[in-house]
Amino acid sequence: MTLLAMALFAPAISSQTCRGNSYVGCTNAGAACTRVTTGYGTTGICKSPAGFPKGERSCECTGSATPPPPPPVTVTPKYMIMAIAYAPPGCSIGSPSQCGTSNGSSFVDYSTSTANGTKITTKDSFQLGLTISYNATFLGSLNGGGSYAFQNTTADSTAVNVTKTSANDWNVQGNGDGVDHGQDQFFLLLHPKVTLAKSGSQIQWGFSNPGAPFTVYAYELLNPSTARPSTTQVLQEVGLTNDDYQAILKEDPFGGQSSPGAGLDPNRFWYTGLSFPYEPAATLANCNNGGVCNCASYTGSLTNDKVSDTGTEDSGQTTVDLVGGISVPLTYSLQIDTKLVWTTSSTTDNTTESKQVATATVTCPSTKYAGPFGIQAWWDSRYGSFVLVPYDPGAVSMIHQGKVVSASNQPVSGQLVTMVYNGKTHRTYTGHDGSYGFPAWSGAPAFTGTAQIKTGSLTQTVNVGKVAPIVMQMK
Repeated sequence: MTLLAMALFAPAISSQTCRGNSYVGCTNAGAACTRVTTGYGTTGICKSPAGFPKGERSCECTGSATPPPPPPVTVTPKYMIMAIAYAPPGCSIGSPSQCGTSNGSSFVDYSTSTANGTKITTKDSFQLGLTISYNATFLGSLNGGGSYAFQNTTADSTAVNVTKTSANDWNVQGNGDGVDHGQDQFFLLLHPKVTLAKSGSQIQWGFSNPGAPFTVYAYELLNPSTARPSTTQVLQEVGLTNDDYQAILKEDPFGGQSSPGAGLDPNRFWYTGLSFPYEPAATLANCNNGGVCNCASYTGSLTNDKVSDTGTEDSGQTTVDLVGGISVPLTYSLQIDTKLVWTTSSTTDNTTESKQVATATVTCPSTKYAGPFGIQAWWDSRYGSFVLVPYDPGAVSMIHQGKVVSASNQPVSGQLVTMVYNGKTHRTYTGHDGSYGFPAWSGAPAFTGTAQIKTGSLTQTVNVGKVAPIVMQMK
């Protein structure tokens, strides 16, 4: 027999084909087979279905009892909010020297801080009953130019920390008297690519491309007609709409306005214990600066010390359309198959006290400024940034207040005063008349007992609460 004939008449390979008859079922039970006739997959095992009498038996190529996992899919949400930086108070200048600084400018400089950012997850995008986890291996090389970093979290396997790097310096400027929250900045990642992979009831997600970093001001989202042309062009190119603008603004409690409509959420924001005067310079004929006296601006560090108590863990949600209206296959069980839900919360660094520092210079307001005349420094734990909030010293309760005078009984302005109460350190500075006060805050507990006050070389134990101000005389 020729080789060709042998090839044509060769018997079927038993490892690929199931053999049997209606009386016994499979005659090669357990053999590997292809062309699955029951179950899932492309290969299986030859098995005889149970429960059939002789004459009705068969031999089936039986595959897996569970369907294979669907192929991974990659989707592109329009944007992700990485961080928010809040504008500090400024000065509507006539001349810079009247604002207490050489150039009349306020700023908060985050420099090498790496806490600016958020912890983010997609877990709330999916229906209940699934196990969600973040997979860092989906992300290859970064294209952010060293401006942001992605780090796995230690306590939340569903999430990733997205923060700025130490090489990326954020310097947020103040403009005009008071605080113009239209100058708040949103740091976005535009068109990040997210890969989803599913196996059974487990879904893994991760960034396959983190997207392009872009900064937009709150005023540009609040009133798009006033946006810089370059901003308008970019936001139009990536397909952001007014609904997107409002969703982004919602993450800023000020929403581009002068004050938070519902106040600062105590679960998200905490008071750092730092306050200082925000007073215009006095106008007197004998002052050398055109009748305007020198004023004490604030220059110093901001740290996320925590003197207020927070309640439950903070989180926020932003629902974002997928680019092109692409629908994710139903097998991935999204709540809405054309949208992704970003859930943001505090990173470990953001909730570690005294770890994050920025430097700040806050000018005096102009002589036309009518108040409020005090500033409190708060910490946004969701996005890792400081909020400088004006307050009226005459309208809030004071934990303790007093006055610092010189040895000749003259007021001492710009003098640091510290208070230690219940193990927490508060800091403030004296105003133009030497007075100081440690303000309470919304939701603060009743202040009772004693505290230790220190300024210069002077230390004094005082009662707190509704007691008369004291006078501390420098030596």
